[in-house]
Amino acid sequence: MGQATGRTDRPFIENPALWRVQRGARRSQVEVTFQFQSPAGEVLASVSTQCRHALAQGVPTPRDLITRQRSQKAQAAAARMTQRYGLSVKYLGPDGAEGETHIFHDTLLNFEWEHVQTCMGRPHVVSISYLHLVTDARPVPHCPMKLRGSAGFRYSLPFFDALAENVCAGLVYKGVVYEGPVLQTEREVPHHAASALDAKAYWLHPGGTLHCLSARELQEGGAAAMSAVPPDTEEEYKEVAAAFGYLYLGGRCDVTDLLQDRGTMQDQRWVGLTWQVPETALSACWWMTNPQDMACADAVPHFLCKSIGLLRAELHRLRVATLGKIRDELRRRQEKNEEVRSHLGDNAEWCGTAGEPQLACLRRPTSTRISELKASA
Repeated sequence: MGQATGRTDRPFIENPALWRVQRGARRSQVEVTFQFQSPAGEVLASVSTQCRHALAQGVPTPRDLITRQRSQKAQAAAARMTQRYGLSVKYLGPDGAEGETHIFHDTLLNFEWEHVQTCMGRPHVVSISYLHLVTDARPVPHCPMKLRGSAGFRYSLPFFDALAENVCAGLVYKGVVYEGPVLQTEREVPHHAASALDAKAYWLHPGGTLHCLSARELQEGGAAAMSAVPPDTEEEYKEVAAAFGYLYLGGRCDVTDLLQDRGTMQDQRWVGLTWQVPETALSACWWMTNPQDMACADAVPHFLCKSIGLLRAELHRLRVATLGKIRDELRRRQEKNEEVRSHLGDNAEWCGTAGEPQLACLRRPTSTRISELKASA
């Protein structure tokens, strides 16, 4: 810009012929100021140096401008990490333990993995030098998605919301489904695994399909698989209805009058309604639970309002053998065997004609026999 004057009305003298030179000094020794501006005219930084040095060595780059550029590179690195792993990374700035504001090659830069807390309840903040981050192209360290096991991290709902949005625009985290007499969906952090990132949860794709994936599976390619799945069709609704023995009716229809007066199977009041396929897999739709009673003209139809997503989860629960189901089935078989054994033991004719091997089957096994069976297994 020129020689600084210290005046507000005329801060710089741009014409070298008008520079004020001290007696005995040369004009090339005058200290001049250069300003760095953006294409929009914004002043980014300024630097002062002697005119001869600028002519011989060029205008030196201000330290503030270097720090600004390096901060932008650190922010770009955080954005790349967010895009790569789907986890929100925030650049906090250089480590200010010693009050240093400029960024050198060995300066530590602080990053925060957002919505993640350590076992002490503190934000998950990590550090890496500018040299390792930019020059050596190393990633921001201690990414929760790369660490196996729980690692003591605590996650929040905003973490899963941000993961869904970062992985696929429009993807929504819907939470978990709890088992019970009636399945319930809750929008909360999954806890039924060593790490919340490995626990199964439900995600609603913008196309309307519902998917059960862990956060790690979603980040490792599950989102691409979601996009390849077409929206649910009416035929798929009918398949789920057939698995339960229901009759699929539809959704997005006013059923107030139908519920107030269901009529009989002969009336078939549901036929005249305008049914449509639900918008998403979690949208409510209607099913008839007793279509097998249609042969009875006086039978009353029973209706169920439940989304296909919950019905699929319930169908999966019914088909999977859990420890509780195995215990219940074993208890049921034992009670049935005891009943048959009692009936046979009370039958004098059968006891008279049965041989010793058959009678031995009715006796309770001894501890020795149980040990032999375990050894043979």
